[in-house]
Amino acid sequence: MTLQEEWRGGFTLHFGNDSMFDEEWLLDDRHVKEDELRFLGYDANMCALPNLSIAPEKHRREVIEQASTRFKNINADIWLDNCKIKVKSNDR
Repeated sequence: MTLQEEWRGGFTLHFGNDSMFDEEWLLDDRHVKEDELRFLGYDANMCALPNLSIAPEKHRREVIEQASTRFKNINADIWLDNCKIKVKSNDR
């Protein structure tokens, strides 16, 4: 199974106790590289979120922190919108 196949369904980030604040991060299949995953953010109603780089800093940090834990064992470049949150290691 390729990295893109494994993450095809994207992932959900939860904020607070109400699912209306959840964010869906879906794989951007326009950018397919063997060692790279790119995700686009959507709100609970599946409306596109503004680019992560312009989100308030506190929220941006929360998103990156939550997402980074999901990718700790993945050796690839990881992008959320226009923010690179993980760099592929060449020593694996």
